[in-house]
Amino acid sequence: MSKGVWYLEPPSIPKSPYFSSGVVIPPGSRVIETGGQNGLAPEGLSPDGRAASDEPAPPDAPAVTNAQTADALAGQTRRALENVRAILAEAGAKPEDIFQVRIFLVEGQDPGAGFAAWQEFLAAHVRTSVDGQEDAAVHQLNPPRPPLVTVAIVAALALPEALVEIEARAAVPADGMNDSARALWIEYLRANPELIAEGVCDDVQAWSFGAGKDMADELLALVLAGTKRATASSLEALLAEREQVPRRGRHSVILDGDGRARCIIRTGEVTVGALGEVTAAFAQREGEGDGSREYWLEGHRRFFGAEHRRLGLSFSDVIPVIYEEFEMVWPPEAVGATGAV
Repeated sequence: MSKGVWYLEPPSIPKSPYFSSGVVIPPGSRVIETGGQNGLAPEGLSPDGRAASDEPAPPDAPAVTNAQTADALAGQTRRALENVRAILAEAGAKPEDIFQVRIFLVEGQDPGAGFAAWQEFLAAHVRTSVDGQEDAAVHQLNPPRPPLVTVAIVAALALPEALVEIEARAAVPADGMNDSARALWIEYLRANPELIAEGVCDDVQAWSFGAGKDMADELLALVLAGTKRATASSLEALLAEREQVPRRGRHSVILDGDGRARCIIRTGEVTVGALGEVTAAFAQREGEGDGSREYWLEGHRRFFGAEHRRLGLSFSDVIPVIYEEFEMVWPPEAVGATGAV
């Protein structure tokens, strides 16, 4: 299910529609793990698997034991999965980000009842439809798969009344890599498989230039035209917002103002210097306005000044600025049109 991992299904082993065989977790993905969750709600667990706050059983209902009814296992499984969902939500993850579950089942239970509850959980919380061309591309290149599943039959669990305990692991793509960015990145890697062997496939982030839709689209157009081959960032602002500092060789998927991936750039030379020390050559490589140093300084004083005020940082011409040069490497039609390498 998770889009934060790559699924492995070697053709030499059986393939199941209910679980996957293996995954690769890219370093760029954020992994969330839960401890073992059983059917406990804050109010406790009733013998038939319902939370104590649920509708009580009728007074004349026959007594049941955990081993005698599938309803107990189904009820506890639902509650355990709801506990998993709540933990993931605390970390900003969703059930569809789950890539592995471990299930501990007390012997004597019918696994089918728990499986039915799991299927209900997936139907309620996991999106299976494909929205738009970007989604379709991602599904084609890295098709969604069920998570890794391990089921162990145990004699008992620490909570005597518990029939099932579930652990889950989820992965959330980091660095702004939305579906559109992943689709373009996968396309680029497939055309350049040597990058995978070099370990480059995980060193990527997605972002847009400037602030706001109009500026993002305006600066992107300069990149696509081959005019803009550099960018600048306030080092203090990056650190304040805990963003990654540019480094040579890193790839970036550039998004337009609507969040759609339009091209991929690779960072070249990176230097740090005072804002007021920008060179005329760098201003020309940025390609904005008339390309002059004066135009660059006027625009960046305004942009960085507003950014520093928003973050509560002091501002002057001596703030450290990251001067980053880059080349566009994808898509090939845009690279060819600009003469970029």
